[in-house]
Amino acid sequence: MAGHLLTHFDPDSTLLEPLLPATEYRPFDPETYSNPDWPGNMLSKRIVIYGDGTISRQGEPVQFAVEPGELAVCQSLSKEAETVVQGLPIAGGSGGYEFRRFYIAASEGAPVPTWIDPELIRTRFGGTIYPQAEVVVEPMAEAAGWWELFAQVYRGNPDLDRWKELVRWFRTRQEFVAAAFVRIGDNLERMCGVPDLADVEAFGVNMPRLALGLTHKGSLIGLAGCIVLA
Repeated sequence: MAGHLLTHFDPDSTLLEPLLPATEYRPFDPETYSNPDWPGNMLSKRIVIYGDGTISRQGEPVQFAVEPGELAVCQSLSKEAETVVQGLPIAGGSGGYEFRRFYIAASEGAPVPTWIDPELIRTRFGGTIYPQAEVVVEPMAEAAGWWELFAQVYRGNPDLDRWKELVRWFRTRQEFVAAAFVRIGDNLERMCGVPDLADVEAFGVNMPRLALGLTHKGSLIGLAGCIVLA
């Protein structure tokens, strides 16, 4: 079986693109700050996403063991999800960012989760999430808190039906054992003062958003993007 696994992937800039705003920050004093990851951003400035969706930091060793069939599922379903709401801005902030396809293929031999929770998100993001940033996982449902905001922003707009279709899409796919909407970093908007970590100048304002399904083999598949909270 091991001979049929994919064991090499190059970085894929298209998978990283929807999350790039959360990595960007220009320090107040570039000559004195020394934090290579989070001088004032939500995701590490050294983040890299490989072709199977594995997330790590540049220079850190990565081992790959991906079934070709599972990778194909990740690629096809993420593209399908993207078409449902393509062209619609993500609600909740400014910036006009849209969702783009996103996936993290399961690694053969790794523990298979049965639900999506903050610990799983932090683990799959390979230590690239700013430590003080809160990770909130909500149900993929129209009764969830994230949906109330979307319904308010899109009230009276026929595009709300496309967001409803996205919820239905995730909840009816037989490939998924669970689905969730993930918000990263919203707590930092409510925090005052100076960040606690050394060499961190400011709290980031570009907050990642994810709409994800979890497959039977443990892959995360769906959409990624950012909003601006400032």
